[in-house]
Amino acid sequence: MYGGGTVAVFVITVISLCGLLIVNLRTTDVYYHLINTMLGLAIGTLVGDAMLHLIPHVRGETSCEYVFRFSEVAGEMRARAL
Repeated sequence: MYGGGTVAVFVITVISLCGLLIVNLRTTDVYYHLINTMLGLAIGTLVGDAMLHLIPHVRGETSCEYVFRFSEVAGEMRARAL
């Protein structure tokens, strides 16, 4: 009954424990490359999310219409790539 939630919490906990291992690498060059990569992913995710939420407002559409159209276009692009 609560299997999905339990698995999600477990995965998040394991990822955070991996973060503790990263702290031990502070003196190496790997640490700086890893932190820069993680920072880039975080910024890219936030900017992408903001754009997906702001574009429909600029175009005067509702968010649902844009998300459905965006998912159709993304699905077509994926189908063509395969």
